[in-house]
Amino acid sequence: MHWLRCELRVPEALADVARGALLQEDFRGWEEVEEPSGVLFVVYVSQPDLSEGRGETTLLLEESLAPYGIGQVISTLQESGEEIGFKNSLVDDEDWAHSWKRFWKPMRIGARLVVVPSWEEYAPVDGDLVMRLDPGMAFGTGTHETTRMCLEWLETVVRPGDRLLDVGTGSGILSLAGLLLGASYTLGIDNDNVAVEVAQENLRANGQGPERAVVRMSEGFEGLAGSDGKFDVITGNLVADLIKGLAPSLLDWLSPEGCFVGSGIIVERKPDVEASLALAGFHERHWGYAGEWVSVVARRGVPELG
Repeated sequence: MHWLRCELRVPEALADVARGALLQEDFRGWEEVEEPSGVLFVVYVSQPDLSEGRGETTLLLEESLAPYGIGQVISTLQESGEEIGFKNSLVDDEDWAHSWKRFWKPMRIGARLVVVPSWEEYAPVDGDLVMRLDPGMAFGTGTHETTRMCLEWLETVVRPGDRLLDVGTGSGILSLAGLLLGASYTLGIDNDNVAVEVAQENLRANGQGPERAVVRMSEGFEGLAGSDGKFDVITGNLVADLIKGLAPSLLDWLSPEGCFVGSGIIVERKPDVEASLALAGFHERHWGYAGEWVSVVARRGVPELG
């Protein structure tokens, strides 16, 4: 199988717009490289039927990109009127499997959490909670603002013995962080079987067995039928529309003093998500901001007056 390697060069001012457009089109991961003139985004899309020998000069945008969402991402960026650069080329499976790894290095998030790629060396210091990850094809390395904000919130809300539900678990990074911060049990759910396999492997690689860390396929909360009890923390690093869709059912699975930690929300969609959470009974809401992204910790709290 060949893959199409798409490069987007955008001014720094458009970097958050590009990230939002890629997430909106459901790309689970990409490379980012800071350059003097802006940011280079590198995205890979599968091209199993593309004949060999068709170089980048003959790969037409409408023909090769539209079915994969990249065309819409480019259109969104072009609406700004800023000049963006674009080119594409074919790569083999093996090339892609390793090329992105050189951009990801150990990274401290919050006060104690440290995300370390499984192939990198890292010498922890006292107090470090080290997560060794290989995200594979799943979303969740800690480099994106939405993941970082969720991890920072988890440092403040997870208590010893908590039960954590991770909706859209991706690489399993939020489940793993919850366990390292003191949770006694985590359940990660995702509608992508690749993500489920990646999360399971990452949890095993960090010494978290099935008695404490479970991952399963599920569309929304469907996979929770028969689960034993409610959760003290529910996480959802998703997008605004998915959080809105989950909001009415969140309290059904949340303990009375529990909280929802959510992100993947662009600033423009915050009012929609806030209204949905309020309507669902989350009367206490705290917001975090990073660039064009918003995160939230929501609790039942005291009903609002008026």
